[in-house]
Amino acid sequence: MSRQAPVNAQTPALEVVSISKRFPGSQALDRVSLAIRRGEIRALVGENGAGKSTLMNIVMGLLHPDTGTILRHGRAVDIPDPLAAQALRLGMVPQELNLVPNLTVAENINLGALPGSRLRVDWPAAHRRAADILRRIGGNIDSRQRVAALSMAQRQLVQISRALVFGAEIMIFDEPTASLTHAETERLFGLIRDFRAAGGSVFYISHRLEEIRDLTDTITVLRDGRKVADLETASTSIATIISHMAGREVESAHRQTAGPAGRPVVRVENLTRNGEFEDVSFTLHEGEILGFAGLVGAGRTELMRCLCGDSRPDDGRVMVGLDGGLEAVSFSHPADAIRAGISYVPEERRNLGIFPQLGVMENMAMPALRAFSRLGLTLDRTRLRRAAAGAVRDVGVKTSGLDQCIATLSGGNQQKAIIARWILRPCRVLVLDEPTRGIDVNAKGEIYHLLRSLIRDRGMSVIVVSSELQELLDVADRIVVMHEGRVRGEVIPGSDTTQEDILRHALDGEAVGGSTGERV
Repeated sequence: MSRQAPVNAQTPALEVVSISKRFPGSQALDRVSLAIRRGEIRALVGENGAGKSTLMNIVMGLLHPDTGTILRHGRAVDIPDPLAAQALRLGMVPQELNLVPNLTVAENINLGALPGSRLRVDWPAAHRRAADILRRIGGNIDSRQRVAALSMAQRQLVQISRALVFGAEIMIFDEPTASLTHAETERLFGLIRDFRAAGGSVFYISHRLEEIRDLTDTITVLRDGRKVADLETASTSIATIISHMAGREVESAHRQTAGPAGRPVVRVENLTRNGEFEDVSFTLHEGEILGFAGLVGAGRTELMRCLCGDSRPDDGRVMVGLDGGLEAVSFSHPADAIRAGISYVPEERRNLGIFPQLGVMENMAMPALRAFSRLGLTLDRTRLRRAAAGAVRDVGVKTSGLDQCIATLSGGNQQKAIIARWILRPCRVLVLDEPTRGIDVNAKGEIYHLLRSLIRDRGMSVIVVSSELQELLDVADRIVVMHEGRVRGEVIPGSDTTQEDILRHALDGEAVGGSTGERV
């Protein structure tokens, strides 16, 4: 990727001075100061819980600082709410999308500023504006389509379009590429560079440090709510960034491999769901981590939802290991799959994974309430708290207490709490869809170790769906590669296996080269 020098400017376009913010039980920000110039792309990096999103939410008026000042073009400004931020030409693409599913793409993009008069909306103008923005970022999306019908990647593009349509001069991108394909990511980066060339400024938050190196001009590192470094990207190595983030030298992830694969615990034969995936077959063995790779739209998530009872297949069958052998099962509801020992951790943590207004223990206990009830009538909270405390300790959730609101935890700790559900309600097969999305490099390693410990200590087998190819190479024993709803090959990670070996299958569906195995 080509780099372009930022536009020089004397007065910062935006400056935050000594910003502090405290939540119950934690100091989220402690006297943080930073500035961004006109025509600059500044990365904001740090481990989960370092304060990156909190700081940007303060800039956007979503949170209010306890102390500190925000300057716009050198003048102190008050940003009490997002409308005030919008008036200051600030825009944000949040990590957790906040679209309205039942509205159309055009309605979402123009939300809050629909063209027309007080008495009548100019719908043709709204659709033209939406279509123009989508065309600029390469989003092949019908502006009249409802957002609920879009894929995650398409929703991400709509969210980006909504931020751009208001003429922002400073843009905040919080993990914007988590659900984008390589081609969509390249288009987004091109758009960001064009935005910079026109004098715009960008705060860019990402745990993908290679993106940081490719795209940004400067880097601010936060750790435990404090700024610890301002760096020039061109002269900074990834190892240096990680060291600042962690406050110590961090070892590279080492592959942990399982022993010899045990007997089959799940076998899928010729499973088909029209319009989503077709003729899919694979086997998951005891004590194994089976990875699923593929580009956005390959059908991986749809396959896992069907396997876990959230949808029903049109053809094929699923067999589960019961009483020493495999038996065909039919799930009409996720509860059926849970009873059969198959549990699911979804990709969309905020919308599908957590109950954001409830505490850590309550979130963990949801599938296990019956096991902790007295005669099915009252909840034995003493026994539940004891078991929840043990699960928190086992999976390493960092929390101020079992009653802390789960929405205030970092992404990595939320994910651990979700996984801990399936310790309170034991399962044999754990299916994880994008388990480290939005999680920092150190928390990823903790998740990988956790999965191996669940296999070793609790006898689980694991399926991992991930768009990060290196993650699959690091954690999986075998990788099934899907392309346009079909299984196109299998890769067995080894010392000489590369991401290109997976991409050969994922991009064109042809089994050419790479370290492949026969057992699918």
